[in-house]
Amino acid sequence: MTELEEGFYIGPWRIEPKLNKISMLDNGEVIAHIVTPKVMALCLLLAENQGEPISQKTIADRVWPGLVISDSSIYQAIAKLRKALHDNQPQKQFIERVSGKGYRLIPSVEPRLKEQQTPIQIPTDNQMAAKDKITKRLALAAFIIITLLVWFVSSYYLPKDLTSKVSSNVKPFNLSSIAIRPTKNLTHPRQEKLDTFSHLLLSDLLSIPDIKLILMRDNQQSSDAIAELTHSLSIEDDKLLLSAQLTERSSQRVIWAAEFNAPNNALLNLKHQLTTALTSVLISEQPKQPLALDPKTNLSKSSYESFVLAQYLWNKRKPASLQTAEQLYKDILQAYPDNVETLVGLCNTYLFLHTYSDWTEEKAYSACAPHIEKANQLSPQNGKVLATKALLLPISDSEAIVSLFETSITHAPNYANAYLWYGNFLRRKGSVEKALTMHQKALSLDPLSPNINRNLAYSLLNLRQLSAARQYYQRALTIEPQYSLRPVEELDFLPLNIERARQFFIWSKNNASNLSQRAPYLLTRSLVRLGLGQIAEASALAEEADINEVNQGFWLYTQAALNTARGKTELATSQLKERYLNSLIEQENTNRHVMPYLSLLVHGQQYNEAYRLFISHFPDIHIDKKISDENDRQFVFLHALLLSTKRNKDAEDIALKITNYFSHVEQPQLTLPYIQWLSQSKQNQAAKLAIEALFKEGWLPDFNDNILAEINLRRAYIHVGGEQHQFDTLLSKNRHYSLN
Repeated sequence: MTELEEGFYIGPWRIEPKLNKISMLDNGEVIAHIVTPKVMALCLLLAENQGEPISQKTIADRVWPGLVISDSSIYQAIAKLRKALHDNQPQKQFIERVSGKGYRLIPSVEPRLKEQQTPIQIPTDNQMAAKDKITKRLALAAFIIITLLVWFVSSYYLPKDLTSKVSSNVKPFNLSSIAIRPTKNLTHPRQEKLDTFSHLLLSDLLSIPDIKLILMRDNQQSSDAIAELTHSLSIEDDKLLLSAQLTERSSQRVIWAAEFNAPNNALLNLKHQLTTALTSVLISEQPKQPLALDPKTNLSKSSYESFVLAQYLWNKRKPASLQTAEQLYKDILQAYPDNVETLVGLCNTYLFLHTYSDWTEEKAYSACAPHIEKANQLSPQNGKVLATKALLLPISDSEAIVSLFETSITHAPNYANAYLWYGNFLRRKGSVEKALTMHQKALSLDPLSPNINRNLAYSLLNLRQLSAARQYYQRALTIEPQYSLRPVEELDFLPLNIERARQFFIWSKNNASNLSQRAPYLLTRSLVRLGLGQIAEASALAEEADINEVNQGFWLYTQAALNTARGKTELATSQLKERYLNSLIEQENTNRHVMPYLSLLVHGQQYNEAYRLFISHFPDIHIDKKISDENDRQFVFLHALLLSTKRNKDAEDIALKITNYFSHVEQPQLTLPYIQWLSQSKQNQAAKLAIEALFKEGWLPDFNDNILAEINLRRAYIHVGGEQHQFDTLLSKNRHYSLN
């Protein structure tokens, strides 16, 4: 062992090779970094040859003996060492690259003195500054002061150990959240299946308590987590190398770092090395339940390679890739029928085939059920399995579903799908505010999941938070622009027009089997047909839909829309009243359900009842609530209601608010509330021109948004001086264009 291996100084930095530790004291604050063994070996090599350039070949031979490595491995090690030494300026202070000769250490190296070789927790750069410059008496005094300071800081502020072998080192940093960054795949030639290694890693860490683990799908993605886990995979010679580092995000201080290696075909072994080491760091006490997802992890090397490939293909979310993943999982189960990870993976593939292909929900659930039942027998406390089991139960079995989801979250608090599926169940049951909470939790764990963003958008839409709903749905489309269900789902967030109707019908034709078996899409198609004036076709589509497969509120709304189009407004009113009363029983989302009912009450001239209900649901709207594009419809509706109930003074106050709002909007959008306001405020010419401009933009009655859209706009057009036949002509043209 050389003298330098006992420790040395590079400028103010104290280097401790045995601990892989680089530290210094800066204005009383300790700065410490843990580096990987390879980085420390590089540091030691540079120190042993201080001032002299070392070629890349020599670095490779000394730091990676017996391995064939690429230049990028050396560049990365140099970069990590510079980062630990805070050598980030253009003019390097510690490590210099000498063109054509390699790298050299710029400062001189100071070995540790004999009296410094006792274990000390922090650096003593003041000792170096005092060396040979003060008298022995002053030096002794300085040493005593520094020793006392060292004892105080190490006792109260520093972790006792920053290596990966103990768990207590992380707790002082209060690691309540960790962002898991995407895998840096440095394999050459590139093995694409390793791109999703971070997903495999997270799967083994789902049960870690008290720490939120956030899956980052893009390196450009920002994070507010306390710490970040970065890792890279590379192949050198015939070995697979894994480098991992846990860094405090705000200070960029390295909390823990380690390197692992395994034969090129032993990725499972490599993953277990990392998860075992990381778990020992993050958990100070032995958990009551095993942290590994799968108690039977005895896949062969080749089978695990197939498993990794299947996960990679599943994550592509394409029908052909999913079918290949399905076959890979089946092949693994032929040899290892009790492997829980594979059973769960196959089930997830069936669920994605429902989302991204023409598989019906019934087909996917039926295919999934036996595998999840078996997985549950093998691993009854597995959070992933419990969540999937809850998903597969009929919605009528509410008590069992809630119990399973709650238990799943207890056992796997970092499993995003548990919150996602739980939220979807709650939304179908009408508990939309609770659903929103679950979807927000899912998003916090997997912010770039398109599926989570879409479902969060639907919860926001159900709560009439339109701007936020459109934002998250657009975000999902940005992540997954070729999403196959876009033409149908987009109609829930954006107004119906010629182009969207055309895209929807193209999609309907190309996905006939998919559409005919999905009740929600049948009802959506029915509402689109109403917008085109095709009442018979709309009725037939609604009759095909199974009422047990859709939210009861959506079913009643569609029936009310059909009856309104047929001229049976009294029946439609009773159906919307039933829908509204159901929401009162559930105590969920009542404001959303009351508005269509209020519209039909006003249409039936039941003004006083409509006013009473409106004020009970929106008591503060005409007192201190501000107008926005989220609620302008409610303000315009209230103004018309006040006029109808002869509350003229209140109507004048609301009119002033609405006038001020639209006058400060630089260019009001051609929406029904804006046009209705122009009509109510007797701006007849402006209203008539706005309606005609709306038709030029491709407007069609959107029954999904407003049951009375066509009736109200026709009435407004006639009220401001337009002719009914002219309105009908404009509407007929748009309907014709949408079908051709």
